[in-house]
Amino acid sequence: MSRLTWKDTELLARELASFARAGIPIPDGLRQLSLSLSPGPLQKLAQTVATQVEQGMPLSEALSASGKGVRNELIALVRCGEMSGDMRGLLDFAVEHARRIERHRSALLTVLIYPVFVLAMLILSMAFVFATIIPIIEIRVEELVGMEIPRLTQMMIDLSRLLDGPLGVAVLAIVLLALAGLLFSGAYHDWLQRVIGYLPGFDILVSLSDTAVSMKFLASTVSRGVPLPDALAAASLAVFTTQSRTMLGSMAKAAAQGHKVGPMLAGRIPATAAWLFRQAEETGSLAAACAGIASYCEDRFDRVSKRSLAILEPVLLLCVSLVVGITLLSIYLPIFRIPGCYLFAGTD
Repeated sequence: MSRLTWKDTELLARELASFARAGIPIPDGLRQLSLSLSPGPLQKLAQTVATQVEQGMPLSEALSASGKGVRNELIALVRCGEMSGDMRGLLDFAVEHARRIERHRSALLTVLIYPVFVLAMLILSMAFVFATIIPIIEIRVEELVGMEIPRLTQMMIDLSRLLDGPLGVAVLAIVLLALAGLLFSGAYHDWLQRVIGYLPGFDILVSLSDTAVSMKFLASTVSRGVPLPDALAAASLAVFTTQSRTMLGSMAKAAAQGHKVGPMLAGRIPATAAWLFRQAEETGSLAAACAGIASYCEDRFDRVSKRSLAILEPVLLLCVSLVVGITLLSIYLPIFRIPGCYLFAGTD
């Protein structure tokens, strides 16, 4: 089942918010929206949800049961809006929330897509060298009777022969297609977003993003009177990683039993953010504290992501330089092994 894109999610939230502001019944507004859209998942969703809401189903349940891949974040916000009675305010927040999620995930993808692009260019360049230059080197070396081929040069020649075969071409094509998918395919981007939290060095970025998003989510829902257990359960649908989702789900269960949930904040959440949450829970100023924590984590996210890119660029340049240097060395090594009789044959 294909999911709505973030662009479609933002459009749907913006339209629902405008219906609430103008006092337009949701079924009527969704039917008019479907008429203005080109054929696609969002148009079918608008028609399906309009029918279900007309039949008495709550909007959050209609979105969830539509089978059109509505994102959990929007469903959670609509459910909180139904509980709080401030559907308009939370739908306005949904638009801002969708933009924030897209900005965070785009920043995370940029950190990964940049090295993928460099890797693709490097593979293409090396494939050209192995297909054109290395075979010429092999021919010239074979013409030098009695010359021992350096081991590094022989490795490059063997690799060139492998790439000349059907298997090598197939492997190269698969690798390049996979890299192209990582660069341009939305499905690959979703896959990258799921696994990025497990990559060394990127987990802190994902944790900061999850903390910022969930705390902003809590600030908006709690300030509108949504009970903390329900707000935490809804926030668990808006985060990025399974670890964060499990933690927020456990906090929701604990809050429903009347326990303090601040001590349950764990993982890579900044210590300052966890401390502020615990203090706010004691003083009763949770909504304001969550908004402050979200701003703090967003600032740190921006700083860490910029620093990651600053570190990644020289590391990539070093790797590319090593590959190019080894290739050039393998090409020049035979020159230094040429017997003197070949070098000075023309001087007699």
